[in-house]
Amino acid sequence: SHNSAHDVTGTLNLNGYSNQIGTLSGSGSVDLTTATLTLVQNVGSTFSGNISGSGNLVVNAGSFSLTNPQSYTGSTTIGSGAQLNLGTTDVISNSSILVLNGILDLQGYNQTIASLQGSGTLQFSSGESVTINDGDNNFYAGLIEGTGNLSIATGNFTLSPPSLLSYTGTTTVDPSAVLWAGNVFAFSPNSSFVVDGTLSLNHFSNSVATLSRSGSVDLTTATLTLVQNVGSTFS
Repeated sequence: SHNSAHDVTGTLNLNGYSNQIGTLSGSGSVDLTTATLTLVQNVGSTFSGNISGSGNLVVNAGSFSLTNPQSYTGSTTIGSGAQLNLGTTDVISNSSILVLNGILDLQGYNQTIASLQGSGTLQFSSGESVTINDGDNNFYAGLIEGTGNLSIATGNFTLSPPSLLSYTGTTTVDPSAVLWAGNVFAFSPNSSFVVDGTLSLNHFSNSVATLSRSGSVDLTTATLTLVQNVGSTFS
């Protein structure tokens, strides 16, 4: 039942059938198989077990905490009225696509994901790192807030937030990655950009705190402003 609270200490098996439940808690196992599990009215529940399979997890509403690394390989969707709280490092599988329309609160833990999409809020708090393993043709239209580090490992990744990004920390573009500006709010003027791949303004003027390393910057027809450059070197 989509109104029922599920406290799982054994195994919950979707058996190939997508289902909705009210909340999920406990320390057992959830086998998604190839299906989708949707948490409809999650209110402050915590799940410390393991979710496995190639299916998908959807958190539609409320606050939900995961305290153990999960092994499922499908997508993770956080709805516009939902918040997912991390309780350890790499709670979300590294091969999972994150569709973020609500809030992802890192709570001090690093996270690697396959890709980032959506229009929600990525919330840093104390210098955590989020690594996007495969940004290929991914487009994130949400916010990034707090003190933390964003790293694009491979692929083409576009930032197009609704207002100026405010996060502090580093933004790293690795050699096999391209980070594109999707608008004039795309790059945080408080973030130090470490570019070994390619940074493209894509015709949108932006500001960054500092610029370093040995990659490429494609200004196109736009202007890149270094706001607080202090002794950095770009080669």
